[in-house]
Parts: sequence; structure tokens; C-alpha cells
Amino acid sequence: MAFLDNSGDIILDAVLTDTGRKRLAMGDGSFVVSKFALGDDEIDYSLYVPTTGSGYQDLRILKLSILESFTDNTTALKSKLITYANNTLTHLPVVRLNGNFSATNQGTATGAGAPIGGFFMVSNDATGTQIQNTMAAITPGFLYSNSRDLPNNFSHIVVDQGLVGTDVTIGYLKDENVELVETSYIVEIDYRLVRAGTPSDNSQATPNFIDDDNIASYYFVLGTDNAYFAQQPEGTPGGTYVPEYVLTGQGDTRACAQSPICIGGTTGKIGTRFAFSLLPSLSAATQSYLFDQMGSTVTLSGTVYKYIDTVVRITGFTTGYRTDIPIRILRFG
Repeated sequence: MAFLDNSGDIILDAVLTDTGRKRLAMGDGSFVVSKFALGDDEIDYSLYVPTTGSGYQDLRILKLSILESFTDNTTALKSKLITYANNTLTHLPVVRLNGNFSATNQGTATGAGAPIGGFFMVSNDATGTQIQNTMAAITPGFLYSNSRDLPNNFSHIVVDQGLVGTDVTIGYLKDENVELVETSYIVEIDYRLVRAGTPSDNSQATPNFIDDDNIASYYFVLGTDNAYFAQQPEGTPGGTYVPEYVLTGQGDTRACAQSPICIGGTTGKIGTRFAFSLLPSLSAATQSYLFDQMGSTVTLSGTVYKYIDTVVRITGFTTGYRTDIPIRILRFG
């Protein structure tokens, strides 16, 4: 949906998604707009000029073109607007991929075509065995989610949430801004290729919704799905294989280790830690068809692999913060 106001008349341009059209077509009264979200994807706030005369600081922003409405749910409203009760906030929470417990690929040691800041994902045991035989016993940047005999920290993705800033006093986010603590996450993946699972035993999770583009959405809530969260400071239990997310020491000597939220280990307010494993779909694990239709080939350490590129999207349900993780699924043979 887009809101246009260029001629003095207010124009509301609404385009229904596939789900909206389906419900409208039912004709049974089930099509009711009960919730909505606002976004500012097209706004460039760097254009704000605070030194300009009064009333003209945001003039360049107001002249920006507004996006027309479109139906692609994977690209709509990437930056949702939210409201906080605390008007004195100087930082907003973020969700960051933790490369300390599940090392991301940096595109150097593993050859060309590496997903920078993401992962290679092994589609089956044969592929994992080939990688270990030609590269190293366990290679950082790879997710061996189909191999049960490997250390668990090489089979799941870990993200940390909290406030980042060199001027942010170290501590727990819940102690000062409990409304900023992310207690639920939405994971979106291409269901044709991968599945989400528990960090402890790689058991498949059940998606809450699969749309017409085969994008599966999983909804994980702290308190209900504790296997996917680190243990909380107040005692809420966490998953067995999710590293505890805590401060160490007391007072000024406290430190936050192994987290991208804590700069230098001495700043940052830590919120929640969320983790899940990735499993190949049956088609990706047993057949080459999808790789032939959607992918290409890449050579790693002298071995040619078929691959498909995809993205895993993690969104904080409370704050709306979103992070995308690139995944390159590999298949040998």
C-alpha cells in the first residue's frame, strides 16, 4: 500500500497481496483489515540538514519520491515504523549474527564464490564428507546440519540482540529498557530448499505459515520455545546447546564475552540470544533437480560442487529489526 499526496488531494493506493485477494474472493466477510504496518523504506534521513534555516531542515526529505504499492511480500516494508514510550532513547536495539559460536565465511580460505558474512550449507552427508576430506576436518563458515556426529556449533546459527555503542554502559537491557528486549523472532526461509530446526538435536520445527512463494515463516517465542534461546538472567531456562548470554564479573569489571553486541567486551546492553539449526529439504538432500534448475557450480579446493544461493531472514517481532544471512547450499555429485 502507498500513500500519495502530490496534488493537494489525498490518494490512498492499495494493492492486495495474493493472500488478501484470496480472502476477498471468498465473499464470506472474512476479509477484514484488523492490523497494519507503516514503513519508511524510501526515506534517506541523511538528507536532514540541521544547520539550515528554521522550517527547511527536512525539505529535501519531503521532496523524495514515494514508492508505489506492490504485492511482493519479500520486499515490502523492510523498515517498519515502531513507537516507543521512552522519548529519551539515544540508541535502538539491533539483532546481529554471532560469528564466534558459528563462524561465518569471510571468502578467503574457502575459495571463490564464498557468501561473505554468511555460510556454506552442506546438503547431505556425502557433501560434508567430501568437504572434510579435501579441506579440513571441520571448516569455519560451513553448516554441517545434516551430520549428527559433528560439534553442534557447526550446525546452527546464533544471533544476539541488544544495544550497541561505545557510549553504552555495559549491562542487561532488561534492567533499563525492558520494552527494547526482543522476546520473539520470525525466521523466513525458502521451504523448497531448507528447514529450521532445534539447536540441540536438529529436529525440524513446524512453520507457522508458508506463502504462495514457498517462503516459510517460523515464529519462536521466549518462554514457549526455550530450546531456541539462551538462558535468561532472571532464570528462564534456555536451550542445552545455545551458549549462555551473560555478563561476567561485578560492577565496573563486568564484561560481555563473545558477542557482537559488546564492543571490546566492555560496552553494550545485552538482550536475548536466539539460535536455530538449518536442515536441507528432502529434495535438496536427495536430488540434483533444484540445483540444476536454480543454481550453478563452484570449485572449492579442486572439487566442483553444485550450489544454490538463498537468504535466511531473521526479524525481531517486538522491535521489527531485521537481518538477512546469505546461505550457499552445496551438493557434491
